[in-house]
Amino acid sequence: MLAAGEEKPKKDDKPDVDMDQISPFDPQPLMRKVEERIRTDKYRFAVLGDTKHATQFPALIKLLEEDYAPDFVLTTGDMVQSGAGKVGPGYWEKLAIDTGSAMQKRPWWPAIGNHEVAGGPITSLRDLDDEDLPKHNQAAGTENFKRFYNLKSDYYSFEFRNAVFIALPFKYPKGESETWLKAELQKARENKKLIFVFNHAPFYTVGAKSKYEIENKETNITRLFREYGVLAVFSGHDHGYYRTVREGIPYLISAGGGAKIYPATRLKEALPEDVYYFGEPNSAHGDPLPEGVPVVELEPLSKRTAITPPGAKREIPDIGRHKQYYLYHSGVTGVTRITDQVDLFTLIVDVDGPSVKLKCVSVRGETFDEMILAK
Repeated sequence: MLAAGEEKPKKDDKPDVDMDQISPFDPQPLMRKVEERIRTDKYRFAVLGDTKHATQFPALIKLLEEDYAPDFVLTTGDMVQSGAGKVGPGYWEKLAIDTGSAMQKRPWWPAIGNHEVAGGPITSLRDLDDEDLPKHNQAAGTENFKRFYNLKSDYYSFEFRNAVFIALPFKYPKGESETWLKAELQKARENKKLIFVFNHAPFYTVGAKSKYEIENKETNITRLFREYGVLAVFSGHDHGYYRTVREGIPYLISAGGGAKIYPATRLKEALPEDVYYFGEPNSAHGDPLPEGVPVVELEPLSKRTAITPPGAKREIPDIGRHKQYYLYHSGVTGVTRITDQVDLFTLIVDVDGPSVKLKCVSVRGETFDEMILAK
């Protein structure tokens, strides 16, 4: 794993200490074991994010481990509620307790999100934008993030077999990190690697994040993706699922790890072939559901997965005082439906030489999106 300005070590370099014992959630030692085990360009990885200690998240981990067994996992940020301030250490400890065993079975490569660098009260559910984060809190959260995963920087890259994986800083690369990104992309192209980018804040969305936060237009960074032929960009932050192709580059939001699903408030900006799963926007405001769209009644997750803590007052939170419904739409298949229960999901990506396929699977075992990234 290489951070900004870091040179690749020689093959015979060995650490002076056993980092497995010092940093149990460091993905690098486990990745070395994956490299020893896999000798071909056939492998699988998962992409998920925005868990924030959700009580339903263990069911998604169970699905991953028992049904899909990815070789490694990419996370798109917000794995903790608040990673900085006085409450930060407690939330990192909670992540270790809740998810630590899974992170010690296979490598979990993280992208940093706004909640990793947020340090508000432990009871706060408020999403903080980049501009709202005090600089000292952001610095403390970044240090906690790096310490937890034993990373030298909050942005980095790593190579595996025929691919390069690039983790971006929050919110987007700029200045030094943008220069670093361009160099990483150029090197990957010269080495004829498949290029996967993962980060927290998406570049395109139809969810609840405003146009002031996510502009839904080409930027200096997306132009770099296009120029260097990035195969896919994975993000989180806008809680839901979204797949769109812009200027030939697939952009995906995989933010269904258990945090509250946001309503789709920007559907007018969707392309006809887009696929998305968000909160149904009418029900978020107490308005009637759209006519002609079937409502599918699903069993509550708590009954299916048996993971609701004893004594919990409610299984799935509603938005405000209104009952929230959830909208699934596939422009590819032409299927649109509304459900009355929330879902969790992850992306599963299968690489077989130059061929790359992905699918989005729910904790209920349903595959509700598939795409061939490369043949």
